[in-house]
Amino acid sequence: PYIRAVNYPYHINTQKIYALHASQTGELWLGTDIGLLRFNGKRSKQIPFQSTRQSDVTLLQTDNKGRMWAMNFANQLFYLENDTLKCWEHADQLISKGQLLNYVFTKDHLWVMTHQAVMSFKQSTGERSMLYQDKQAIFHDMVEFRDTVWVLGQGQVWKFHDSGYQEALPHCFET
Repeated sequence: PYIRAVNYPYHINTQKIYALHASQTGELWLGTDIGLLRFNGKRSKQIPFQSTRQSDVTLLQTDNKGRMWAMNFANQLFYLENDTLKCWEHADQLISKGQLLNYVFTKDHLWVMTHQAVMSFKQSTGERSMLYQDKQAIFHDMVEFRDTVWVLGQGQVWKFHDSGYQEALPHCFET
């Protein structure tokens, strides 16, 4: 095995990297304090924002169309189009629901999670199609698996589908 630190000699202009994502097209993407960087193994290229309140970038993902998405710490979601990060125009609906913690994609929906809410939006229109709030729960993580969204919080798991809330699973799991 051969290991080499990737830093200034590789033209990465920051030491603060919050997220990594390897795309299906073979690019390595870096979410950093100065924005989104595309790294080809030798050099990085900073991707400009169309507009932003804060330049840091974290939580990198691709949707079903292969489009790169990113989030910043100011509750903004971005997608990559024509080599520019564009703010998702429906993000204002998220601000009132708390700090954005995670997001995932299913076939037709963008799912967003805060500490106490899970929301889904139709990807084609941005229209919110579902809101699940639980003031007693504190959601920690979410993942998409087989077109189902799984949400973890306080020892419990919730299961969602594009058609809406499905069920809360028992606290104990048997194998």
